[in-house]
Amino acid sequence: MSKIDIFQDRYEYHVSWTDEEADDEGAWIGQDANTPLDTLRAKMATAKQKREFDDYEYLAVEIAAQNWVSGSPAGVSQAGHGYEFETLAKAKQFLAAMRAEMKAAKAEYDSGVLWPEWAKQAQAAGWKPPKGWKP
Repeated sequence: MSKIDIFQDRYEYHVSWTDEEADDEGAWIGQDANTPLDTLRAKMATAKQKREFDDYEYLAVEIAAQNWVSGSPAGVSQAGHGYEFETLAKAKQFLAAMRAEMKAAKAEYDSGVLWPEWAKQAQAAGWKPPKGWKP
């Protein structure tokens, strides 16, 4: 199971993948910020076709991150490694949205049914789907 978390680097915060076995920080979310969304979507479709969940999940998060940052530019900057956040609060908002995307990606990968955007936003805000709920 994949995991992401918030890390602090000097005065800025960033969200990174974590290596669960080594309990260490991995790649930053947003490292593919300069890759066009169409390219990321094509790679994601290939990963699903080849049944490579780790790649599928990574690409789903990168796509969601680009969309989130384009809609919330204040307090977010792009560094060479990924996205940086001026405040912990902004980083927490981003983390919640990316975790919701990870959950949606898992469900979409397993079932083939896409989550509606409202469900992803509600999940990021703390909504718990009722038992047996399906998109």
